[in-house]
Amino acid sequence: MGWGAWILVGLCVLFGVGLILIFRGRPGRPVPATESAPSPPATRAAPAGGTGGASTGGQTGGSPATPRGGEGKVTLSPQEGLRVLWAQPKAGLFVYPHSVIEVHFSAPMDRGSVQQAFEIFPEVPGNQEWPHPDQMVFRPRQLLDLGVEYRVRLGSSATDLRRLEGLHPYEWTFQVYGGYTYHQNVGPLMRYACVSCHGAGGAAARVPLGSYTQAMSYVQKRNAAASPLYAALGDPRRHAQVPPGGQAMSYVIRDWIEKFDAAE
Repeated sequence: MGWGAWILVGLCVLFGVGLILIFRGRPGRPVPATESAPSPPATRAAPAGGTGGASTGGQTGGSPATPRGGEGKVTLSPQEGLRVLWAQPKAGLFVYPHSVIEVHFSAPMDRGSVQQAFEIFPEVPGNQEWPHPDQMVFRPRQLLDLGVEYRVRLGSSATDLRRLEGLHPYEWTFQVYGGYTYHQNVGPLMRYACVSCHGAGGAAARVPLGSYTQAMSYVQKRNAAASPLYAALGDPRRHAQVPPGGQAMSYVIRDWIEKFDAAE
């Protein structure tokens, strides 16, 4: 045989071997009925930490779960659950006896649970009002006592509107003024309520009340009823223009005259 024939035979052998290898490499084993295709990795559930499906920071990756409608914001950590956003009077502040207590929560609240969880020491009779679902105002039925420090507490029994999450306890104190002076209390009040009329160019400029000396011309110490400064506040014919805040705080002028000797 010539070289050309041998070359043709070699090519045929190589072609046949290639076909054998191709057919032997094709998958032919059926998948058993007990086997299945691998599934994607399952997402690890966040640990239960409170109510309402909220996470308490146990997730290690991904975004926090979205709350169901009406449950409020997602809790990302124990410090960020259902909580008091702010309250007044502010902690450590001196206030007037007519002050109210106002609390803003991070979500709409169940009113009955807040009423049960609200405590004030010493005890003060009063009513809770709700201007908004997440805002409570406690209005005392009497003036707070002079010089007394009050402690307010909201316990964990307060819950959100759907009673799915308890409130992180919150506590603070404030103190009522123990006495009044002209420069600290009475002067600012009179500048707010009186000086627009009883100052230079005002409708009642002939009765000036812009300074301590001027105000004392109408004060009889320890006798508010005999003091024109206080007695005139109860005459609506002469003081119809007094701002509501000035009328409501007339007791400051009364106590300043009677209890604190109209101190400067």
